[in-house]
Amino acid sequence: MITTIGGVQYREVKREAEVGDFILYREAPGPYLTEGKPYKVIEIDSANDPQIIDDEGNEYDTCGDDFVVLEKSTDSAEVAEMVDTITHNDKQYRKVDRPVREGDAFIVPKMERYEVDLTSGKVYAIKQDTNGIYFIDDVGDRRTRPITKNDVYVLEPVAPSLSALESELAATKAKVAEMEAQLAEAKRQREAREIEAKWAAIGRAVGEFKAGDIAKITRYQYGLPEGTVFAVTGIKREGTVGTPGGYGADVTCIELVAPVESVVNLRGGDAV
Repeated sequence: MITTIGGVQYREVKREAEVGDFILYREAPGPYLTEGKPYKVIEIDSANDPQIIDDEGNEYDTCGDDFVVLEKSTDSAEVAEMVDTITHNDKQYRKVDRPVREGDAFIVPKMERYEVDLTSGKVYAIKQDTNGIYFIDDVGDRRTRPITKNDVYVLEPVAPSLSALESELAATKAKVAEMEAQLAEAKRQREAREIEAKWAAIGRAVGEFKAGDIAKITRYQYGLPEGTVFAVTGIKREGTVGTPGGYGADVTCIELVAPVESVVNLRGGDAV
């Protein structure tokens, strides 16, 4: 049977109450409880009795009481509660009202009973040691009761949607392309510095060839295939050197092998 109370739908269940369920009194057993009001079960004690928070904000043991067990209907308020999302460290989480389980990483305090030294809406990381699970509050103290008394919401990771994954992939590809471009530019600048240093070492500007230099073709030039080594015959015009046979080669398509100052005069045995 579905019952609507305060705009929230509940389903009456015929079983023992569990943590997270609600109990409802048809007749209030005491002055601090209200008939027809759902009370959330925060703990089951060693005697298997549900523990709730009464109207005065105190923990109440339902031992011996007559009540109805309710659970939220999955087609109403529970669905709304399950889609309450929060962003933490750039990731989406679903804030869920349930006990902390092994593997959970983050919680948010409900601030219903244990609000001292805690911040409303703040995410706290769950830690664990030999003494059990806990978290560190705003003043550096170890806290366990908000967890053991179910006074926290658990954050469950939300699987990203297809569109979100596609957007993330596109952003990643763009970032990779940007980094590749930066790497290529860094390599180009390094090579330019190395070339400049090589020419500076012989007292010349980059690309300043002289007659008698030994050079190598790096890109096909007027009958001279790549890899051809030749002696520069002279400077034909700016940016072009003379090659054997009267042809020319663009200085951007050749590289210096040895400057004329270091070439050995085989006839005389001395450097030119």
